[in-house]
Amino acid sequence: MSVKKFKFVSPGVFVTEVDNSQLPALPRDIGPVIIGRSLKGPSMRPVQVNSFSDFVETFGNPIFGGGSSDVWRAGPNVLAPSYSTYAAQAYLRNESPLIFVRLGGIEDDNAATGQGEAGWKVGSLDAMEGAGKYSGGAFGLFMIPSASATTGGMGTGSLAAIFYARTGSIGLSGSFADGGVGEGTIGVFKCDGDKQFTAVIKNETGTLTDKVVFNFSENSKLFIRNVFNTNPTLVSTIGNVVPSDNQKTYFLGETFERNITDLPESTDKGYAVILGLDSGSTE
Repeated sequence: MSVKKFKFVSPGVFVTEVDNSQLPALPRDIGPVIIGRSLKGPSMRPVQVNSFSDFVETFGNPIFGGGSSDVWRAGPNVLAPSYSTYAAQAYLRNESPLIFVRLGGIEDDNAATGQGEAGWKVGSLDAMEGAGKYSGGAFGLFMIPSASATTGGMGTGSLAAIFYARTGSIGLSGSFADGGVGEGTIGVFKCDGDKQFTAVIKNETGTLTDKVVFNFSENSKLFIRNVFNTNPTLVSTIGNVVPSDNQKTYFLGETFERNITDLPESTDKGYAVILGLDSGSTE
């Protein structure tokens, strides 16, 4: 091809404008880090929260403390206020986001011996000191409708409640099923005319410290969860956290009132017995 058919153009200067008017995106703000207790939510890991409604959905409402002393029903988190949840609420009213770390009750590696552990300590039936003298443990209350009593036996009982004692014992008082009057554990007792029973709380020496009348009617002032101590922290003797006048040797754990009211002919709960609960290898 002939070179005459090509058109040669001298090189020129080309200007291209680069737009730098937009700043690069900055890293997302993480906000302050708040560490403390909450009603619910993932524990021991940081979670970013963008609004207070998100916080409530993930970790629950702020804890004001003293709402309920019934740990088994309301949970252990409501006994004392959680200032971290109020700090989160105050910050999120005006700013966001923040990072919240919910504590999970893990023992500190540097905690003093016998302190800093999660949960509550109770005694053991293995350390019984003799008849009527116990070093604490778990005690089960069993209810037996009188209609189930048969010749030569009491029939079938149902577990109605479990008590946990740091020391001492929990028993019953009143009339025995086979006649006579007395108190203690293992004995089978009749209910009184109002379908209620009387419990006796004793310390490690067998001395009576409390006597409690109770029933299983949720609308009654004598309902079992209304008249017994349901706050496990009151059994603690470590660090003088609980004044001696307020200390208890026991607390009421699980109750199964629905199971009791659903028993056949449950309107006549004729008998009750309290038995120590322990492993099958312990006599």
